[in-house]
Amino acid sequence: MTYKDQTVQRLKLTEISDAAYTLSWDLIESTPAVEVMSVAHTLRLRRVTTTSQTFIEWTSDFSKDASHNVIEDARFKQRDNFSFLAKAVQNKGRIIGGPAGVFNPAAAKAGVEKIWQQLQDLHKSVQGELNQDQTKAAVDQYLQLPTFQINWAIAGLNADQGRTLADETHAKLSAHHTRLLGAANLPKLFQA
Repeated sequence: MTYKDQTVQRLKLTEISDAAYTLSWDLIESTPAVEVMSVAHTLRLRRVTTTSQTFIEWTSDFSKDASHNVIEDARFKQRDNFSFLAKAVQNKGRIIGGPAGVFNPAAAKAGVEKIWQQLQDLHKSVQGELNQDQTKAAVDQYLQLPTFQINWAIAGLNADQGRTLADETHAKLSAHHTRLLGAANLPKLFQA
């Protein structure tokens, strides 16, 4: 993960719980180095039933050698991440189901259906031979699709269908991209 202050950290995912809505990770290394033996982070999502919103709780457990500066730097990075998350929710609200992250099942279904249609259209367009301009246009369309995982069931679709179509599209477009533009492979869809 790269932060606004250009700190680069490698993290190890230690737990994902769909039942408890938690995600935990440990800090493995940091450039520049962090002056602490260990730190473990946990994100927990909690439903606010009266407003249909989600409360996000982030806890960080530091080893006892953590200085005040290390803890304050971690707080800064948490705020940085929350700010990024808020912008992502605002920009993608139509996909996740509503403005400012409020879940709306109808909007979520429409967003997933739109992504599915875009994926189907792109998959179809990359099946034949493409010239350079067509490849560039297809790559632009591809890069507009989300890299985060999609809950296909929202639109009554099978997860395997989405994964298969995404993988086939990635493979075919990457081959065109490499052959015609000499460029590296494209990132995989729906992985994060």
